[in-house]
Amino acid sequence: MSTRIHWFSATGNTWAAAAGLANRLSARGESVSLLPMSQAAQDQAQRVIFAFPLFYLCYPQSVRDFLVSYPFDPAVEYGFLVTRGFRGMGGVLQEGRHDLKARNARLAWGIYLDMPNNDVVLFAPHQESKAQAKLARTEIKLNAAADSILNGSISFDAEPFGLLRATRTSAYQERIRHAHRQWFASQSCTGRGICAKLCPLDCLSLVDGRPVWQSGCQECEACVNWCPVQAIQYRGARTESKSRYTHPAASWKDIARQRR
Repeated sequence: MSTRIHWFSATGNTWAAAAGLANRLSARGESVSLLPMSQAAQDQAQRVIFAFPLFYLCYPQSVRDFLVSYPFDPAVEYGFLVTRGFRGMGGVLQEGRHDLKARNARLAWGIYLDMPNNDVVLFAPHQESKAQAKLARTEIKLNAAADSILNGSISFDAEPFGLLRATRTSAYQERIRHAHRQWFASQSCTGRGICAKLCPLDCLSLVDGRPVWQSGCQECEACVNWCPVQAIQYRGARTESKSRYTHPAASWKDIARQRR
């Protein structure tokens, strides 16, 4: 059976999870392709997996847009691989089942991976020891997921907040309308431009050696976490005093592959 995994990632958590699952399925004899959601598929797959992070208990807006335009096929098996920073958060599996049913397709399974928190706006990254423990548990769950996918025993992880779908989505979409105005670079900015080179949504550019955010920002937080001198800040969130997080197996160039 052939499998295609579409991924969206900001700090590398979802990229690493998608690549890890792809490697495990390949090792078990599957034919697997791994594509960022910004890249059109050229092959036909019997199984398609959408891998993405949980944003404000719902889809990232770019993922929502991708799914809206995706050519669903009722003969294909679809699954969700969703990364999150805290256990107990959720809502998109029920939403995905509803959305795919409306498109004459079926979401066959969905799993959450609890990974190190990367949200420096609302929270703070986990300490190194806790982050490493989470990554170790992720490896175990990916092994089990690969086996379950191949033997057809995988199902849906439990999730709360499913009934708040409309409220969650509306609140998130209202927030990101003005998100680009909240970011700024401190005086420690060196003008290397990594933030502009990797922005998955191409809504960040350098002007006179300084980053400038345009509308379209979805608060993925790739820029703030990958800045090598931690110069990028978010107004009112005390990000100056918080650490940053990127997945240890990822580089900013992996994230930049999503740029169209």
